[in-house]
Amino acid sequence: MKLDVPRLMKFASNMFDLFGQATDQLQIGLAWQGQVQTDKSCFDTRVGLRDYFVRQRGCEAYRMDGPSDVLFRGNFTITHLPLERSVSWEELPIIVTATYTAEDAGTTTHLRIAATPDLLFDRACAEFFYEQAEQEFKWVADFLKDPRPAGSTSQNPGQMIHDDYQAFGLPMGATWPDVQKAYRAASKKYHPDRFAGDDVPEHLVALAAERFAQLTANYQRIKEHVAASNAG
Repeated sequence: MKLDVPRLMKFASNMFDLFGQATDQLQIGLAWQGQVQTDKSCFDTRVGLRDYFVRQRGCEAYRMDGPSDVLFRGNFTITHLPLERSVSWEELPIIVTATYTAEDAGTTTHLRIAATPDLLFDRACAEFFYEQAEQEFKWVADFLKDPRPAGSTSQNPGQMIHDDYQAFGLPMGATWPDVQKAYRAASKKYHPDRFAGDDVPEHLVALAAERFAQLTANYQRIKEHVAASNAG
């Protein structure tokens, strides 16, 4: 999918003229931002965070050059909230911008998590966006401060199960029905059968299949963890 950011920004400006001053019940242009400092180099921080967003958070790269990385995620057919059905955080169309600044003692990463500029929210859904965006940032901060080394086999089991929940955008205390719901949503998005007969580049199909396999492994570990907890 090609994300036309300039077009979206122009459309957002027009939408604000129409709705922004008309009522406090509709909001657009929502964004949450924060920054985190680490003792890692800019290069290591950037490479690690790119991998994290793509592999663990289901993002796709839009621009990966200059001082910032821009990624996106979600269902871009969603234009307003609420809908007649529930919408998960992972479905919400967002644009993630990570800007890196080299410091004497490491790197400062400034993160901006924004809804697509043309997405209309009512007040309750806007609150949901800010809550989830803040949680997303906290996960990023946790990852940057203590990333798991690639290929590591000595990860603490508690941290591993935490990462499994995080892969679905869920906290450790999420209920089993919430986990099942998140897995079904992920399966619809990444299952290889979804691309059958579509004119989709092979490398994208392979990436989706890899992502589906990872999420299935996450799901199975959570399932085993829940079963063991209930048995205990």
